[in-house]
Amino acid sequence: MPRVAAACAALALAGCATTGLSPGPGATLVPGKSDAALSEVSNVRVTVRSQSWNASPPELPRVLTPVEVMIQNNSGHPLRIRYAEFTLVGANGFRYAALPPLSTGDTSTVSPHSEAEVPEGTVRLTAAELPENVTPRIVLAQGHVHAASPIPAPAPAPAPAPAPAPVAPPPPTAHAASPLNVAPAPAPAPMGPGSVHAASPLGAPVARAPIIVRPRFYSHGFFVAPYYSPFYPDLVPWAGPFAWDPYYYGRYYGTWQQPLPSRDMQELALPEGVLDNGGRVTGFLYFPNVRREPSVTFQAKLVDAQSNEELGTVNIPFVVER
Repeated sequence: MPRVAAACAALALAGCATTGLSPGPGATLVPGKSDAALSEVSNVRVTVRSQSWNASPPELPRVLTPVEVMIQNNSGHPLRIRYAEFTLVGANGFRYAALPPLSTGDTSTVSPHSEAEVPEGTVRLTAAELPENVTPRIVLAQGHVHAASPIPAPAPAPAPAPAPAPVAPPPPTAHAASPLNVAPAPAPAPMGPGSVHAASPLGAPVARAPIIVRPRFYSHGFFVAPYYSPFYPDLVPWAGPFAWDPYYYGRYYGTWQQPLPSRDMQELALPEGVLDNGGRVTGFLYFPNVRREPSVTFQAKLVDAQSNEELGTVNIPFVVER
């Protein structure tokens, strides 16, 4: 991806030197892996590899701190996987948050169709959501869901004049595969990832359909968070409660420097979801660059996905190498 490489090269010229992590004093090492350490709490084993990034952009460690995380759950509880529960803690207590590679809102009214199935800018609404003379809209951008302002419904077609043959207006187009009432919106102009036009001819934001992520990570007994299901149609969504955290996404997704995150970063990322008892999942987490720290501790809070009971906290020390 030339644009991604160019952006990372520009950041490197601005002083972003490559930063690596190595297991620190007291860490339990993984045999044969000099960059890997593990910890086990409440029968949940967490293994972290700090130098395994080998995808696009190759310059990513100059900009961020990517770490590969493998979680094995034998706790007897369904384990919640949420970005807010993973942090790198600096030597002085400064906490570096895991950055979400996708941003989404409440997609409860959005069906998980692929880009090929859903036209760009598709309007989705139910009969219960349809106030009189008003058509509410939900529009999707790459990595975003935006609730647009209500738009007045078009006025009824006037009665045909007493001409030789009255012409009836064409019926609205509906998506055959969706149970929702669907009508196409005006085609948006080309947009960058996560961007939204300030206004459309109808006075509401118009954006393109969500990206579809083809996961390139190992998982067994893993269920993706319900609000991620439109992005991961190949993964089974968690059927229990799993609330979206708008504060966390609003605060940290906006810190990405375009054109990051790359497609590889999204496909290799560990998504939010639930790891069932006996399950295992491996994926990347992306933290801000920690080059100013002499050392950091990878911290993972373990929480039961159904009861919210805290099972413990994993701590793995690392030394920062420049």
